[in-house]
Amino acid sequence: MPFCQQIGCSLLLFIMLSVSGGCGRDHQGKTSLVFSYGRLSEQHEEALTALVAKFEEANPDFQVILHSLQPSTDLQRHFYHRSFTARSRFIDVFEMDTIWTTELAAAGVLASPPIALAQQLKDFEAQTLAGASYGGELVAVPAFPAVSVLYYRSDILTKHGEKIPTNWQGLAAAAVKLGKAESMDGFVWQGAAYEGLVCNFLEVYLAHGGTIQIAPQGVVLDEAMLAHSLEVMNNLITSGASPASVATFHELESRQRFLAGKAVFARDWDDLAGFVPESDVAGKVGIAQLPGTALHRGAPTLGGWHLAVNKYSQSQPGAWKLVEFLGSPESQAFVAQRLGRLPSDLRVPLPVHQEVAGLTVVRESLAIARPRPMSPYYHQLSALLQAHVHDVLVGDATPEDAAAKLVEGARQIDLPDTAGPEFPRSLLNPSTLF
Repeated sequence: MPFCQQIGCSLLLFIMLSVSGGCGRDHQGKTSLVFSYGRLSEQHEEALTALVAKFEEANPDFQVILHSLQPSTDLQRHFYHRSFTARSRFIDVFEMDTIWTTELAAAGVLASPPIALAQQLKDFEAQTLAGASYGGELVAVPAFPAVSVLYYRSDILTKHGEKIPTNWQGLAAAAVKLGKAESMDGFVWQGAAYEGLVCNFLEVYLAHGGTIQIAPQGVVLDEAMLAHSLEVMNNLITSGASPASVATFHELESRQRFLAGKAVFARDWDDLAGFVPESDVAGKVGIAQLPGTALHRGAPTLGGWHLAVNKYSQSQPGAWKLVEFLGSPESQAFVAQRLGRLPSDLRVPLPVHQEVAGLTVVRESLAIARPRPMSPYYHQLSALLQAHVHDVLVGDATPEDAAAKLVEGARQIDLPDTAGPEFPRSLLNPSTLF
């Protein structure tokens, strides 16, 4: 089914359920809980189904309905935006990208975790807890953190006597050299106009000394460093280090290229390691920190997802029971080993992938990872970056022109003193959204 039809059906479904009063109790007398998430892979679906089965076995009064969305975080946010605008009661629990935390909390659509549950999270990573908080208060339970790293073909580097690149210039040069020598892509990353591109750009911008300041007069960016960073990214394509098609890549496309043995280097998230053992490059992959510069170390992106409860849910006690179960050490250990995700709970061992060299780098990268700006208005900045960075990558703008437009656009982002953006008051007709 085309995505437009899928999202339209989902919108129609939650409208109908909202009008009818949500899920509540079914004909068997069980309380139904709708858990919404972005479906990333078949393995992801299988792991969640297994966890839900364990929860239902331990809590026979509940039935969990899995509601999957597209893997794109932008499309997921779009769905939740419309759902919460309508004050829909359809969703009880949902996975929330860490960059949505301040926006949704400021909009007042997140239920507050029970005090007893919040007190159980003392062993969670401090960075993940900060990403699940707003105004000093916890508003969600961290499910798992994520951090970006550099994957490389260890066999190819060894064959050609190349060292792991530690700066962006060295990465570009090695990608050109090794890509040509092996007749494959040198370096693949995510260049499509979506949130992933923002992560890729900030990793270059911050590693070159760029800054982002949220000031009363708007968002302040460094124009000279913006232009330089855009030039660095554009040169990856024009030099042949990366294919021109990288400007269309999401995680799925770049992963497919690397796992099929068609690229020497790849920028991706830590969980890609979990797919290596069953791929064409098993036993030939290493992990390194993202490159930096002579003056600045690499700036890996801190990502991750949280478990949140819809403020309008009519089954909040049961919803928090499900969140507590999914956030437990046992559930996190299960997900870590099944999907290769990093646990938020420090007591849970890291996932082990025997086919991948350098997994200790993941924890080191997490320690220096840089979060994206924690602001209710981050989405506006993200949209601005997506548009202008992508224009450079496809040749529609020069780095200098795009940098000037970024600076001006960022300054015009409205930052009122009130606590957060106001969602539209009425749900738009789904047929007009796409």
